[in-house]
Formats: sequence, C-alpha cells, structure tokens
Amino acid sequence: MDPEKIAFHQTSLAPNVREYLADACSYGQSLFRGKYNQMCREVIEAKFNCGDVVLTSSCTDALTMAT
Repeated sequence: MDPEKIAFHQTSLAPNVREYLADACSYGQSLFRGKYNQMCREVIEAKFNCGDVVLTSSCTDALTMAT
C-alpha cells in the first residue's frame, strides 16, 4: 500500500497496538489513567512546548471543560 494514501475503508492498526492495549488493560485501570496516558501527555507537552496537558475520553468532555 502507498504510504501516502489512507485507506479509510480498511481497518488499520499501528505495529504492536494489540500488545500495548493488552498491557494498558492489564493494570485494571481506565485507559485514561496510567503509564500510557502519562507518556502521551509528555509527548504532547514536549512537542508543543506547553504546560499541563489533559486528555479526555471524548470531544464532549473536552468541550465541557472548555466552557
């Protein structure tokens, strides 16, 4: 498949995604807490050189927090 094209009609999984999900779920915590949440926030904070990042489980939650 051409890496420049996104096949929207096909399911696509990043490499190792199943292992990462199994690892995240093995802690018995919400996916919105724990080490992967922390790792994601750190990447976003570093990439955009910003302060504290808060991840939400939905757009609705994000919009509610923004108001």
